[in-house]
Amino acid sequence: MMNSAELLSEKIDFVQLVSGYTTLQPRGHRMVGLCPFHEEKTPSFSVDPEKKFFYCFGCHKGGGLIQFVMDAEKLTFPEALEFLSQKYSIPLPRPKGRGASRIEGDILALNSKLKEFFREVLHSPAGKPAREYLKKRGIDGATEETFALGYAPESSQPLMELLKREGVPQAVAQRSGNYLLKGSTLSPFFRDRLIIPILHPTGKVLGFGGRILGDGNPKYLNSPETPVYSKRHTLFGLFQTKNFLQENREAVLVEGYLDLISLFQGGVKNVVASLGTALTREQVLLLKRFADRVTLWYDADKAGREATKRAFPLFVEAQTFLRIFPGEAGMDPDDFIRQLGESEYVRRLPASREPIPFLLEGMDLKNPAARRRAMDRILTVLGRCDDPVFLSHQLRQASAFLNVEEAALRDRMRGVSGDLSPREGTKALKTVENGEEPLEFEKIIILFLLHFKGDELEEYRPFFRNEMMPLLRKRGIVETLLRLKKSPDYEEARLGESLTEEEMAWIQRLKMVAYEYYEEYNRADFFSAINEWRIQHLTGMLRVIQREIQRLAEGPSGREDLKTLLQKKLGLEEEIDRLQKAKELFYG
Repeated sequence: MMNSAELLSEKIDFVQLVSGYTTLQPRGHRMVGLCPFHEEKTPSFSVDPEKKFFYCFGCHKGGGLIQFVMDAEKLTFPEALEFLSQKYSIPLPRPKGRGASRIEGDILALNSKLKEFFREVLHSPAGKPAREYLKKRGIDGATEETFALGYAPESSQPLMELLKREGVPQAVAQRSGNYLLKGSTLSPFFRDRLIIPILHPTGKVLGFGGRILGDGNPKYLNSPETPVYSKRHTLFGLFQTKNFLQENREAVLVEGYLDLISLFQGGVKNVVASLGTALTREQVLLLKRFADRVTLWYDADKAGREATKRAFPLFVEAQTFLRIFPGEAGMDPDDFIRQLGESEYVRRLPASREPIPFLLEGMDLKNPAARRRAMDRILTVLGRCDDPVFLSHQLRQASAFLNVEEAALRDRMRGVSGDLSPREGTKALKTVENGEEPLEFEKIIILFLLHFKGDELEEYRPFFRNEMMPLLRKRGIVETLLRLKKSPDYEEARLGESLTEEEMAWIQRLKMVAYEYYEEYNRADFFSAINEWRIQHLTGMLRVIQREIQRLAEGPSGREDLKTLLQKKLGLEEEIDRLQKAKELFYG
């Protein structure tokens, strides 16, 4: 039986897919065109229709169908599968059991039906109050359609009839967050509210936001956490705006739904919303996929200023350049764009503030003691960064603002770095580069296999089997997990049937040690650690091949041997390059 990736590769016309991103022209048995991943004037991008493989001789990106979509759409492996499944209406194999994947699929299906239902109600006689509200807010029909806005009727009956009509089990309705259980009776979560769907970057409906039409509280009602929706891992509007973000790798980050919708309609298209001021590391890493520079535009009140200050360390960790937009006192972004327009936004954008002066705002820098405290505050944050280019930029900003030589700041940073508290998870994932025992990395491998679903492991399965297995001490545990996770019906209880009591006890101790980290679902750290080890492993192989190439080039050996090694060298270089670029690809 084919896995999902094989099924999609067989059914999808690779040339047709790629042609949606660049114009291809035949050249022999290949197709060539301008690379969709970097700017160029002369075509260096090549597609092999038969092998369903692409490669760019300019930026060195390459791979198969799934890899192309991952690079083009900035998606993870499972997300790319789902994206292609939806785009080409190709159903993927689903678990037959009652596992997590099954309930997630049922919730997503219900969310999709509800989105269409809310849309229909908006344009029915019952939706007149919501249509009037949108008109009052200046939201036009095109914007309403782009964001799939809808209306939840005041009466619960239509929403309950939908459940019955679609045959949705009560358990699914309740776990979706769209219905509440009161005693033994279900009732709709959203009633008499403007509905704003929250979409995954692939277009899947994760949840909803509901805005009250008149006065009252809460003004906004948001979907609760569900098996498919986690607020800390989600950015609103990314599905609609991701292409605009990627044009210049720049993003504007605002707080809420209508801030984003108004800005988008007003001409500021490269915008996303954090769904409140409690910005998370996972949201920043997600944004990092699409943008290297972020303009933060929170409300100009005390809460907004404090949220901006809290956000700066997260962007430092992600090595993303940040600036703060100079808004207008008493105006949120929605008010600003509707009253002052895009032209005023464009005029003020160059005056956006660097974060360090903003962070130190209000501190008495003339007082030597306060000056040292300010310096240490900044350097403690910057100590989280290991990118020399990014760090140098920030230190120049700090140097200019504090009137302290950059060299002095670097010296002092070494002194305060011991006070830094490394992020949970990051410390646990420091592996080969710090010279720790291979067993430490082995623990990461096993946590990785325990934590992720089978489809998320597919890209890494050859790595585990071919590269890692000879180096492992707990080989039996890894082999068992790889075998069991291949089944869609995997449950951890089955693990105990295949391992010894001693092995299961070892796993439980491992999970206890990593409990806090494990529960936080720090996917980015897992993938980053795995990829980092792969990079180091492949780099070692590359050095061996380079030495052999040099030996053959200097001796009388045959040309074919040299050609084979050069091909291996190119393949390794391409894979290392891909992994380097994928370091920040994954998020919770």
